[in-house]
Amino acid sequence: MPAANPTVDATAATLTVTSMTLDSLMQPAIRHRYETFLAGLANDSGLLYYAPPYLAMLADLFEASAQLQVLVAERGNTITGCLPLMVCDGPLGKVINALPFFGSHGGLLTDDMDTARVLAGAWHDTLDTIEPVAATMITNPFCPLDLAPLRDTLPIDATDERIAQFIDLTDWGDGNVWAHMDVDRFAEKLGDTARRNVRKAFKSGVTVAVDNSAEALAFLRHTHTTTMADQGGTVKPAAFFDGLTRWFEPHTHYNIYVARQDGQRVAALLVFYWHRTMEYFVPVTLPDARNSQPMAAILYAALKDAGMRGMTRFNWGGTWLSQTGVYQFKKKWNTNESRYFYWTSLHPGHARTLKTQTPQTLIDAYPYWYVLPFNLLASPDMSDTLPRPPIGEATAGSAHR
Repeated sequence: MPAANPTVDATAATLTVTSMTLDSLMQPAIRHRYETFLAGLANDSGLLYYAPPYLAMLADLFEASAQLQVLVAERGNTITGCLPLMVCDGPLGKVINALPFFGSHGGLLTDDMDTARVLAGAWHDTLDTIEPVAATMITNPFCPLDLAPLRDTLPIDATDERIAQFIDLTDWGDGNVWAHMDVDRFAEKLGDTARRNVRKAFKSGVTVAVDNSAEALAFLRHTHTTTMADQGGTVKPAAFFDGLTRWFEPHTHYNIYVARQDGQRVAALLVFYWHRTMEYFVPVTLPDARNSQPMAAILYAALKDAGMRGMTRFNWGGTWLSQTGVYQFKKKWNTNESRYFYWTSLHPGHARTLKTQTPQTLIDAYPYWYVLPFNLLASPDMSDTLPRPPIGEATAGSAHR
């Protein structure tokens, strides 16, 4: 792990960094200051992945194998930056992700360069203390601060790149415009294929409603599990669906949109809300219903609701540079895009051992974690056999890996 600790300017001397556990972060006074910090950031960059409910979810999902900590920077009694991370103890040694689980953004977040330098130093110190075999920070594509000046000061041995695709809902109008946006006006804003899909869905008799019932959640879980398994995709764990209502509040933090045809459920979409961003998270469609395009009808309903709620962004999540089909599927919905990166540090005493592994060995050893880019492995061609999300059904997370 090269690079020395970043130099901190004297002007940053009043900054302190504390490594907080989830219990500490959840104390009412600290949580209030933390959420105030997230809400006040420019560019709506305080995403769901930094939110206490989401961090609680990760802590529960990986309770047996990993520990969560949040590096919190403060100037006086004001939080100025954060960097959440998790440490997994696996068969090849410890791995750090900021953050794990389908490419969750957990990168350094601040709008102040002095704070960024201090947090970069704290990240470096954390790696020195824990000595993981690999550590990856996933940058936030909406971070209001350009972190490029810090890159050379961080211990980075490998870089992976992704495309963030999102819809800027403010480009389409304010809440009043969205309230009066019928299917035809909505379709006019889309690419030709998406426009045809939306119209076909409604002509096929597809109806959509929010349904956060236990039955709708069971449909979402079952359909996701069976279709992803049939297609060789990465299935979200049962614990994720089982704990959804424990970590998040329906309507406030999430909604499940369900499409029906002839009275039967044929598709569903789980979306999350945090501040002014809606996250596209788990989409499912019954194979026999895909020709009717029920997901297009769901997206119309979800985007209209988001606009009426005052949301400013619909985040499709990340896409690999090689995933041209997934990229084009999202692009036809009139998306914007931004690049972001996986910055990986490898322990010099373990890098050679890691690089002799196969992709599947690393996936099995560290499920839902990122270890290193597969093109560094001795047999990188095996990555061609790894699960890929089907076009049009990629979750925000599955497209990250």
